[in-house]
Amino acid sequence: MASRILIMRHGEAETNADSDEARHLTETGSRVVISQCRHLSGFEPDKIISSPFVRARETADIVAGDIRHRGEMIIDDAYVPGADVAQAGSLLMADDSDTVLLVSHMPLVSRLVQYLAHQAFGFDPAQICCLSKSSDQGEFSLEWVA
Repeated sequence: MASRILIMRHGEAETNADSDEARHLTETGSRVVISQCRHLSGFEPDKIISSPFVRARETADIVAGDIRHRGEMIIDDAYVPGADVAQAGSLLMADDSDTVLLVSHMPLVSRLVQYLAHQAFGFDPAQICCLSKSSDQGEFSLEWVA
């Protein structure tokens, strides 16, 4: 079971695209993601998991490059915007990595924090939070938000 889960909303995305899945990050979105990477200093996720949507993958790629991630990068349909929160939360809790970074979307990122740590708040683009395992029963607490 993961002992630390970092949850990040993708950076600001363009509004015009052929489909929601195809929306790219804006220049501002990319810059903010790079800026947010400073909060990940000292964290070395064993695994980065991303939604398959372009903006989430671009965010994950920027983060992976900035932190010099050498671990696994996984693209998973379980973390698209309308995904089932119980399924997504269970997958994260069951992961055998010590530290996992998830890059996904609203409302899923907010619902995951509610599901895992019983804390409610919304995420701005590129915002990150850190959840730490607080019990052997799979309970997590909100450690920080940036």
